[in-house]
Amino acid sequence: MGCKVNVFIARHCEKSNLRQDCTPFGMEHAEYFASLFGDNDERWPAPSRLYARAEESPKFVKRSHETLIPIAEKFNLEIIDDYGTTNKKEMISEIFEGMQDGSLCGHLVIINWKHENVPKIARGLGCGPLEGCPIELEPWDYDFLWR
Repeated sequence: MGCKVNVFIARHCEKSNLRQDCTPFGMEHAEYFASLFGDNDERWPAPSRLYARAEESPKFVKRSHETLIPIAEKFNLEIIDDYGTTNKKEMISEIFEGMQDGSLCGHLVIINWKHENVPKIARGLGCGPLEGCPIELEPWDYDFLWR
């Protein structure tokens, strides 16, 4: 039957090089991001599910996870990090299953990922260039949030 679910896709926090976790400014950005969600006067309602990119190699840094920590702590949510670049389609299927079985109806889901994969995830969820989701993102852009 299906239902309406808000899915927000955002890029991980700021970094200074490929092998670094969030910079101090990136952590401040993550704190600000968390302040946008809530059940009071915040801009958007509290999320019910958080997805971060999984650890996939020894060089992995946890920027996606670190970006969601303030939100997870604010709402006492688990960060789901079972999906990576090789199985992101399974994450998309899990979200669609939640729509179909009703468990995500009326809820908000946040996906935080590496910028190269954000457009692919958006397309998997049905948002392509015709719906306003670009084919690629600029590597320096940390300030977007797609709904």
